[in-house]
Amino acid sequence: MILKSFRLTQNQLRLLARSIPAALLLCLAGLVGTLATVPSRADTIEHSGTISAQTTWSADDVHLVTANLTVGIGVRLTIEAGTVVKLGTNVQLRIDGVLEAAGTLTDPIIFTSYRDDSVGGDTNGDGPSRGQPGDWSGLYFDDSVTDSQVIFDHVQVRYGGAGDRGQIRIDRADLDLTNCDVRDGSGDGLYINDNLTRIQGCVIEDNAGTGIYVRGNAGDEQARLIGNRISGNQDGVRVNAAIPVIADNEISDNADWGIDFEGTWAAPPITGNQITGNARAARLPASAL
Repeated sequence: MILKSFRLTQNQLRLLARSIPAALLLCLAGLVGTLATVPSRADTIEHSGTISAQTTWSADDVHLVTANLTVGIGVRLTIEAGTVVKLGTNVQLRIDGVLEAAGTLTDPIIFTSYRDDSVGGDTNGDGPSRGQPGDWSGLYFDDSVTDSQVIFDHVQVRYGGAGDRGQIRIDRADLDLTNCDVRDGSGDGLYINDNLTRIQGCVIEDNAGTGIYVRGNAGDEQARLIGNRISGNQDGVRVNAAIPVIADNEISDNADWGIDFEGTWAAPPITGNQITGNARAARLPASAL
């Protein structure tokens, strides 16, 4: 039998009126809960090869570096505050020209893995996922960099270090890196080779290698490590044939040395540092005491 019409009593109508909002609320709550587990996907612009003209990356998009990318000599790449840059498997961003990365406390610039859905949404479209140490290579600054024009402030770097390279490697370029956050790498956090770079106010945490590795060639390079928090790495600071200034840092809970000078027989005094909770505190030349 097919029911063509029916009639509700007043009592049934009142019951239905009371029950519909509750049912709708339950449905909406379930829908919101489901949506919360699915990351949104921002508009994505892909990059690879060589940047050969002045370029700006907008914070309105996610920038996905799909293969090795070089900023050419004399060329400026400007990255707006709040921009998310994701890098693919083993990919390196090499700076031969100028990188202007001026983030802010509330809108940092983030370099991370293509699998990191915590920022910029599900860029690779594989459902909820997070990055892993060594997903991509790192940021490499060559000696052709225009040192005085580079800005690197309030920048976060995560999940790099593929091939045991530092997440940030600076080779004979004298730069200032301030208020940065370098964590969860498969190698060193920062690798500084033969230069006068200043690392100040940064957090270097949970890297499988050394937090900051300073290497020199002639022994007269004075990189400056000032006011940083260096924690949870294999070693906090390692120095080889260099004489950096190491002052006012908090160096804690690293798996081996807090500070380790190897192959360095003279260095300026190490002052104002808090070195606690490391497996071994410090191995220093006498001049550093």
